[in-house]
Amino acid sequence: MNNYSLEQEKEKRMKVENQSPENQNWEKPFNKEFCLGSCCIIQKKRQPLLAGFLNILVIGLGQIYNGELKKGIFYYLGSLLISLITAILILFLPFPLSFILFFSLGIFYFFFVFWVSWKSAKNKGASYYLKPCNRLYIYISFVFFSWYIINPIVSQFIKNNIVHAYRVIATSMVPTIFDGDHILVNELVYKFYPPRRGDVVVFRYPKNENQFFIKRIIGLPGETIYIWQKECIINGQILEEEYIIHASDKEVSPELDNFGPIKLLQGSYFMMGDNRDWSLDSRAFGPVKENKILGKAYLIYWSGSLNNQIFWKRIGKNIE
Repeated sequence: MNNYSLEQEKEKRMKVENQSPENQNWEKPFNKEFCLGSCCIIQKKRQPLLAGFLNILVIGLGQIYNGELKKGIFYYLGSLLISLITAILILFLPFPLSFILFFSLGIFYFFFVFWVSWKSAKNKGASYYLKPCNRLYIYISFVFFSWYIINPIVSQFIKNNIVHAYRVIATSMVPTIFDGDHILVNELVYKFYPPRRGDVVVFRYPKNENQFFIKRIIGLPGETIYIWQKECIINGQILEEEYIIHASDKEVSPELDNFGPIKLLQGSYFMMGDNRDWSLDSRAFGPVKENKILGKAYLIYWSGSLNNQIFWKRIGKNIE
């Protein structure tokens, strides 16, 4: 830069225009370009509202627009951290407090970043000199990597390890879960302790692992399961089940009403639907391996039918 500073260049240009530094208004909105040797510097005003609204595309983009690349990346990573924290809190806080907190944190953080971007752009005004990060391809690259690489990775991590939302399209778990219920599944819980009897779980269908089934755990590893005339007998004791229904007291299907006995191997679980006479479960496809169990269903966050009917009383219901 030949030992020239920006202030020296300003004074030089003002003298050429027969103006003194005291009379020159450098905050007046304009776009100007001047060169120091072979290096050209562009002066361009920052637009506060544009800086704020750029965060709608990606949190932190407003800071990059203001020439604050590190801050932009920092705020973006902060948004990912908030997503992880709120996903975990949803598992432990009661409904609807968990959802209120989820949306409140997201909205608060967005408006905070919006305000910081707006204030920074306003302070810079027309005296801002473009930096290397103020390039269209930088903005596009930041949005692209956020939308199509980083966000999907974080989203998949949350779904596979913390909480996952499913829509149920079957009646095998009636009256606990209805066709059209949208449920949340805790995929963190079984990383700390094994599945328990009575848990309603989502697992991969043994005959087609691209399909996901939801059933209730009835038999645990090492137990002997025997079904006789619709009664479930475990290790010689009748299992009390208040959550089940039958289409009829009479025999509906011999292979469903009478089954076993079968002894479960280690790491295997016997699954059955609460709607016993209309359930495709372990009586048909056998026990389910523990590593195929994805998580425990714990909440109905929405419930509606295909004809857009909404079942308000089911929303927020715990799955037990």
